[in-house]
Amino acid sequence: MNKEELTRLFKDRLEAFLNVLIEQFPKEKDLVMLQLIVRGNVIDIELALRNFTTIILPHKDMVLKKDEEFFLSKCGSLLSGSLVKVKADTVDHFKRIWLSDTLNEDDRESLWRWFKLFLNIAIEYDKQTK
Repeated sequence: MNKEELTRLFKDRLEAFLNVLIEQFPKEKDLVMLQLIVRGNVIDIELALRNFTTIILPHKDMVLKKDEEFFLSKCGSLLSGSLVKVKADTVDHFKRIWLSDTLNEDDRESLWRWFKLFLNIAIEYDKQTK
């Protein structure tokens, strides 16, 4: 895949991921805002993918090993650093979602599958940009 195809795939999968999260966690208003921003093409999605890649690649092993510490301490900057300006130090969405009582083991496994997908997109994007 070339950079344009990876960027389109990232956007499409991000929209689908946000739909799933919003359905399960409707009180996470920043996710709704992010969804509107992504759908409305308010952000440069390639820049978002580039930033996302920079943030997630150092934690590749954590995602592949399904180390929950990824969600508890490494994921806070994904929203603020890659897509929208959210105060990640005060609002750590993925930590709150991961620790939620409504999240069961199937849900956790689903989160890992999503992040492995995003990691794979990031890896391919990184290869294309070098």
